[in-house]
Amino acid sequence: MEVELNVDTVESRSDRLLEAAVEDAMRETEGATVEQVMSADFLVVAPEDTLGEVAEKMRTRDVGSVLVTHYGRLIGILTSRDMLRALAGRVHSSEARAREWMTVEPITVSANTTLEAAALLMTEHHIHHLPVVEGERHVGMVGTRDVVRSASSEFLGGIGLGF
Repeated sequence: MEVELNVDTVESRSDRLLEAAVEDAMRETEGATVEQVMSADFLVVAPEDTLGEVAEKMRTRDVGSVLVTHYGRLIGILTSRDMLRALAGRVHSSEARAREWMTVEPITVSANTTLEAAALLMTEHHIHHLPVVEGERHVGMVGTRDVVRSASSEFLGGIGLGF
């Protein structure tokens, strides 16, 4: 039996499942902030980096997104979903550039943003990663996994199964 997967259908279903998980997580992390769960060890690439170079760095670091900066200023975000779109568009990874496939001027949050607000932003905009900025400086990255992991820890800790 052969099954054909439609990228849009798979993304839509995964988005719905993720939204439900995030809503459950938010009930468990009321008052927590992005700073408590964000990764300060984020990956930065240049707009002229090829998608092949970026993909290799993402695989090595096991991350689903990278910040694209130009002279230290955040200009975009490139995610594994963007890489999938490029692959589906049959671009050559050694020729396509990060600037061509990134999301320009991404939605960002500050470190003191509540996890609930960050999760709502991700859910409303169907995104999985938010750059964390302080003024003009990027200081971290928060993703839906970070939020869910935090909520799971809070929940499990609350019932005596803390990790």
